[in-house]
Amino acid sequence: MKERSTLSLILINIISLVFYIIPHPYNLSPFGANSVLSGTTSKKPLLSMLISTITLYIGSFLLYHQPPNISVVVSYGLITFISYLMKDKFNFKSIPLFSIIASSLFFLITNGCMIFSGYYPMNLIGLGMSYVAGIPFAWTTFIGDLIFTSILTYSVYLFNLKTNKL
Repeated sequence: MKERSTLSLILINIISLVFYIIPHPYNLSPFGANSVLSGTTSKKPLLSMLISTITLYIGSFLLYHQPPNISVVVSYGLITFISYLMKDKFNFKSIPLFSIIASSLFFLITNGCMIFSGYYPMNLIGLGMSYVAGIPFAWTTFIGDLIFTSILTYSVYLFNLKTNKL
């Protein structure tokens, strides 16, 4: 069982990397789903965060030739950890709930940190401007998390079904 959990984690990250390097709209990325599944399928959340972060870095270097923004890394790490804490509640019916949580955390953290970028004033108005500027991208984040969480969940389910028969 332990090996299957690690293999599931590797499968999740390989699928995420493949979907990430395929051209896609902004924020329609598999990494929110990757974080949810990494947290819910692994018994070791730190290992999950490490492997997911390495996968995110590989994808960012392949696509953008630079590392991901630290707020992105932190948000995905937090999503993994929260998913780990809530893993007993994760099933096919809870995918929308986990997707909403992941998308909301990503939106709040990444757009909240934009106040430090120099684009916005360092006050509540600047914070509000940062959140308003992120709204057009929020729907692709949610749709991506919902679609990719479904794809990854089903992939892990099929993988575990096949490995149980071996």
